[in-house]
Amino acid sequence: MLDYYARRAPEYERIYAKPERRGDLAWLKARVRDITRGARVLDLACGTGFWTEAMTDARSIVGADYNDTVLRIARDKRIAGASFVRADNDALPFAPGTFDVMTAGCWWSHVPLQRLRAHVEGLHRVLGPGVRVLWFDNQYVAGSSTMC
Repeated sequence: MLDYYARRAPEYERIYAKPERRGDLAWLKARVRDITRGARVLDLACGTGFWTEAMTDARSIVGADYNDTVLRIARDKRIAGASFVRADNDALPFAPGTFDVMTAGCWWSHVPLQRLRAHVEGLHRVLGPGVRVLWFDNQYVAGSSTMC
């Protein structure tokens, strides 16, 4: 799986260039910007940093992903206030209270249903109480979506 996503990394963001997605993406980017404004953000499964770029008003951003290839692409964007770390989403190296907000774009569908409860409980232990969570994913649209 890791090799598959490393090979696909250069094409990750092509899905966002489709004209029929512009309206939804503009709305969602504005929502990401609003929710992360002034916050210490964990961008879980940050990938190439596409959504990290929308966090322009965050106090700080840590993008976490397990794939070195996508992290390299994200780092090359030089997003102000952002740092990127290699981390397993089921064994995050952060102490509770480190973040005010967690975002996770296009990650929910990658967690196997039988692991979902354990995954969310693990995130809760790492994040601690009071952290706002923005978790969003892609929806399959015939003729527009890719098999991700």
